Amino acid sequence: MQIHSFDPGDLNEPGKPNHFMDGGIFWTGRVPKTAVQEKLGQRDTRFTLSHVALFDFTTSPNAIFRDGSAPIVDAMANVKIQWMGTGERLKVDNDKAGFGGQYEHAGATIEWSASNAAGYSFSTVNSSEINVTHAFTAHVRNGIFHP
Repeated sequence: MQIHSFDPGDLNEPGKPNHFMDGGIFWTGRVPKTAVQEKLGQRDTRFTLSHVALFDFTTSPNAIFRDGSAPIVDAMANVKIQWMGTGERLKVDNDKAGFGGQYEHAGATIEWSASNAAGYSFSTVNSSEINVTHAFTAHVRNGIFHP
């Protein structure tokens, strides 16, 4: 049984109870450009967010449907991801479909923590589960968005 569901709610109208059912976007949020730091030529990329305001919807059904089966509690999270490139690269070009990019295989570490106003907290720090063996960094172009 799931006992916590941390996410920022839905994007359409913050503070409104249920926009997913009306076709809204959920479980996403804006990230400042400063959250990503890339050291060109050094095979090192970092993504860091600190003190991100979220909600703990307690269960996924409550997060999606706002079914009232659990309280919605204010929460906060921190995320730190670091990719270390291996030097192994792949170039992809599909001009017909309008996308392509330069990809580099990488290892990565992820640290994530969250806490809610009711006193619950979770952290991957000091966990053996923070290492990712199959990851990539990339510079891409994607159709009309990045021609």
